[in-house]
Amino acid sequence: MLLGQLTSGDTQAMGWRSFARFRSDWIRRHEQDRRWDTGFREGLLGDDDAAMRWESHWVQRNGFAVTLAHDPTHLPRLLARRSEFGYVAVPAQAMPDEPEAMR
Repeated sequence: MLLGQLTSGDTQAMGWRSFARFRSDWIRRHEQDRRWDTGFREGLLGDDDAAMRWESHWVQRNGFAVTLAHDPTHLPRLLARRSEFGYVAVPAQAMPDEPEAMR
């Protein structure tokens, strides 16, 4: 999605208190010109400056957001101690310190 398509609801769902705060943080993190970060930190730049830079430089750029959700019905997929069983869902039957396999 284009960054210019983000809404206040999108940014709040990602954990920012406001769209203006998201915009300022984005510019501080991703802007190649470090003067932007310094300007925000030192209080020389504010929301109006961020809005101007956002509109002139960032709205046509692509951005990606990944949403992770816990599924309480999911069973783990662990490599079994005994190879004939393949994968198991019970940690006691799995290889020691076995991380969950990706699907």
